[in-house]
Amino acid sequence: SSGINAEYGGSGRAADIVCAACEMTTFKEDFVDGEFVLKGVVNEEGKRDIHEMLEMCFNKFTESSQIENLLKSIVEIASFKKQITVYKIDGSEPLDFAILSSLMKSIGESAARMRQLKLAITNFYR
Repeated sequence: SSGINAEYGGSGRAADIVCAACEMTTFKEDFVDGEFVLKGVVNEEGKRDIHEMLEMCFNKFTESSQIENLLKSIVEIASFKKQITVYKIDGSEPLDFAILSSLMKSIGESAARMRQLKLAITNFYR
């Protein structure tokens, strides 16, 4: 990886690594407690890439075992990517909208409601 922040537009630290892990996550059907569920997984190549990103960001502060623990945690977080909303805070949209739209998404609001929210917040900031 040639610069995480160049790829994800952030600081190149933890949030960008989580974002990258989410993009590497795919869903596979699994049979758990008598039900089929979708399980988010990161393949071995993805895990190596995430490990490399962690070493680039945290190697001077962390032991190898801690990086392994971080890798496990990030892979677990990424397995819930359907509950994660990633926003680039670059000034193009108010932070209030990012937070509210994420909350609305989590409760299943429609795209029409999202557009209404964006219009209301955009007009408020004018």
